[in-house]
Amino acid sequence: MNQKRAAFTLIEVIVSLGIWLAVLVLWPPLLRQVQARFPDQAILAYLTADRRLNQLANTATLTRNEQQLQVKQAKETYLVATYVKTGNHPMIRVTTPKGGHLPLLNDVTSFTLIATQAANQQRYQLVMTNQQHFDGVIIGARDGH
Repeated sequence: MNQKRAAFTLIEVIVSLGIWLAVLVLWPPLLRQVQARFPDQAILAYLTADRRLNQLANTATLTRNEQQLQVKQAKETYLVATYVKTGNHPMIRVTTPKGGHLPLLNDVTSFTLIATQAANQQRYQLVMTNQQHFDGVIIGARDGH
């Protein structure tokens, strides 16, 4: 009759839930602090986005429409522009012909297209939410390719 059963007490459960709650509350500020210590992460994200844009454009014709870039390939046309969804950080994304989208770069406060004299080239400037500035060039298909 007097056997002990192995189980958690109510106090142990409450203490463990408190520890989990503390971890969940402290996680976002800790993550922001770690990201702030590694600014090269933004450079790497920018270089990756620039490479993807140039891969998309290297067989296409580029057309600028206000602050949107139209990338017209043989069978499909893509649209590159900034996008802000309520509650989220602004991003640069590629909209696909079927209505889907591919995020290229997050945390972009401005994406400015700059006119160039060269045919089928588009210069751009980016400003990130951490105030880093990046300049780039998107090169479309050359004549005869």
